Amino acid sequence: MQVYLFKSLKIDRNSGNYLSIIHQFELMMLNATVIGAMIQFLLELAMWLPIRSSGITMVGPRGYLFKFVLLPSMINFIGLSLAFFVFHRRYARRNQVTYAPIISMFTLVFNIYLVHSDFNITIMFFTLPLLVTTLYGSRHLLRIVCVLTLLLQEAGYYLSSLVSMEDFLNNRGFDTMAFLNNVLFILSILVELALCNRLVMLEKLKKEMFIVSQNATQTDMLTGLKNRKGLRVVFDQILAGADADRNFSLIFLDIDHFKQLNDELGHQLGDEYLKALGSVLTEIKGVEAFRYGGDEFCLVAHRDPESCIPICEMIQSSYRNMPVCAHHRFSSLSFGIEGWDGVMTPSEWLQHADAALYEAKKNRGSIVKYDEIGKISMDA
Repeated sequence: MQVYLFKSLKIDRNSGNYLSIIHQFELMMLNATVIGAMIQFLLELAMWLPIRSSGITMVGPRGYLFKFVLLPSMINFIGLSLAFFVFHRRYARRNQVTYAPIISMFTLVFNIYLVHSDFNITIMFFTLPLLVTTLYGSRHLLRIVCVLTLLLQEAGYYLSSLVSMEDFLNNRGFDTMAFLNNVLFILSILVELALCNRLVMLEKLKKEMFIVSQNATQTDMLTGLKNRKGLRVVFDQILAGADADRNFSLIFLDIDHFKQLNDELGHQLGDEYLKALGSVLTEIKGVEAFRYGGDEFCLVAHRDPESCIPICEMIQSSYRNMPVCAHHRFSSLSFGIEGWDGVMTPSEWLQHADAALYEAKKNRGSIVKYDEIGKISMDA
């Protein structure tokens, strides 16, 4: 998700309280809604004191205290407690944590509209959750929030009159102005949804164009490693010197359960795992590291396959100690190794290393050499 607001937030990636950028933004939103709820409570309570003595309200001092102070406070407490529970729940999935700031915003907006629906401007507060949801770059989440916005607005409209039974009984007729306001609100929300959808699509298109432009270079912008084009250049260099030196090995590796990790923690945090692995591979001496695609990486080592095993073990150990693994969840690495015989084409070499990696994935976190595949199958 390429949202520039998130990039402006400061983050200490090496601290013990490591948080993703999105987590910081969500926590900021939760704290803002709590402050908003406290301000609402204090303002409504401050208004109750002069109203109690003047008697200018039709519902009376007790009715005002219930409708404008006690009821909103109870709703705020329940909604914000639920939001913080979702946010801080241990092992919560990334898509579940996303709902926390949305719940908190809906709670505050619904409360303001519930007690002040007589002021038409309050209906526009319902547009805020939809705008914030756009930052997540999910069209599916936008549709969910749009439906919730329409439902909560209607519920708030009818509940606001039910809070005071006297007002409700005196206004049982058809209110043309209120009906028109609701129609205009629904249309405005649908237009906003269309615009937000368009923004999300444009952002995804920009990201795709960035990937295409990146392929024209030899560097992967996320990890700082060389990409497939850089790997082809190294293959050409090895082939050019094949007569003099054939002592090379290709190591294929990837992150186990990366798709599940991405789904549960989110793509932003998934990128942090990829960058952490790229950082580890950059520090390995005597090898050239490449990001092959997705969560697949490869190394070209100037040594035989057997002597590559300690390198793989060192990578596994270093990756385990990276902050993102230590403070979120560790996902092991699997390795496939194939030596070069001086005859294989680069395509065949890649296929052999990939086949060894496929075998290693059967026992997550393991290291398999290509010439061991037959032996492993026989033992099984």
